[in-house]
Amino acid sequence: MELENGFQIIYACEAGSRIWGTHSHESDFDVRFLYHYSLDKYLELDQPKDTFEQSYHQVEYVGWELGKGLRLLRKQNPSILEWIHSPQIYVNKNNSKEDLAYLHKRFFHIKPLLYHYYKMAEGNYHSLCKGSNHSIKLQLNIIRPILVCQWLLETEQFPPLSIKTLLSCNLQDEIRHKIINMIMNKKQGQLNVNHPDSTLQDWMLEQLNQLSEDIQTIDPSPSYSNRDFTSEMNTLYQSFLMNKYRE
Repeated sequence: MELENGFQIIYACEAGSRIWGTHSHESDFDVRFLYHYSLDKYLELDQPKDTFEQSYHQVEYVGWELGKGLRLLRKQNPSILEWIHSPQIYVNKNNSKEDLAYLHKRFFHIKPLLYHYYKMAEGNYHSLCKGSNHSIKLQLNIIRPILVCQWLLETEQFPPLSIKTLLSCNLQDEIRHKIINMIMNKKQGQLNVNHPDSTLQDWMLEQLNQLSEDIQTIDPSPSYSNRDFTSEMNTLYQSFLMNKYRE
């Protein structure tokens, strides 16, 4: 892959349902990675591709050029943050994971992350309410972002990726048991339900309404300087391009 595309992978991990603990036997492996080109490639008039996508059998590969990944990290994008915090690592050239995690920890800001996960849950909830899609996957993609938001509000720390750990949040036992049963059914191969559970659906709407109010109370200003954040990311980016971490 690297030779065919002329880039070097510096970090690769598993992401998605197999990390969240919501996968079934049929679930794809979601391999995510960051890569960079040689310095001369960046000096060409036509900039190299910043996204790579490829599927092979049951494996989906998605990669981002390091600069794109860092710009998304600056925005507190959930996807890149979940990649950085994945416990299943395939490639970690010269502690690139640790460098990225350090940057995130130092420049962590709760509000954009809350808003991202809230919008994710809200959008999926609207899809559920439209009628035809009652998949368990869709419902879990509402529930998990809601639990992430609750974790962020309760702890002000980046959440664990495992939904099992997220379920330790302050939840009614009935809701927790319904979510656990849904996960178990998905793991056993059930993809859809005839009708969404009304109790769970009411809980989803209640939580979304509460989160909409809670987000407004969070200070939008980060506790750090964006200039400092960008400066440190530039230093990391340049160190890769100048071959500091090349093996």
